[in-house]
Amino acid sequence: MSLILKIEEQSFYAFTGRINLLLPGGQLLGTILQKDGLLVNATYRGANGRNALYALVINEQFSEKKITLVIEPEIILQEQILFKLPFAQFKKLSEKLAEKYYPFHRLRPPASLRLFASNQNSSLELDNVEAEILRILSSPKSVSEIYSQVISDEIETTIALVNLRKNGLINQI
Repeated sequence: MSLILKIEEQSFYAFTGRINLLLPGGQLLGTILQKDGLLVNATYRGANGRNALYALVINEQFSEKKITLVIEPEIILQEQILFKLPFAQFKKLSEKLAEKYYPFHRLRPPASLRLFASNQNSSLELDNVEAEILRILSSPKSVSEIYSQVISDEIETTIALVNLRKNGLINQI
């Protein structure tokens, strides 16, 4: 069952607790907290709040990895609540984000493709993810190595790779 459907189901039942997202092998990807069916917090890669919530949703929708959802009833304390978001509003925003990121997802390079950093257009302003990828590419790496070494999530990494390639800052071997 997809994450959005699971959140909808738990919202319908006015669930209070957490939804854990686990990668293969049981590694925790992130957590979503609900109180009385409302989304109230999320954690993902050290981030909290709405941004973490939407990053989890996008990652789950577009990731090539199988993600397992584990539901845990739990008391949610007041200090854990960062926002109160009804499911309907969450779903609308999730759909808009999915539309925004879908074109980039289709452009994800093959995992075995080897890339290297070029010195062209070095005067361009880079965001943090793009700069991190160029740092990783101090020596040629495969796309799968880049994804495993970069701190950002898959979608941000894909967008950065597409932008770097478009600007001539990375090339394939």
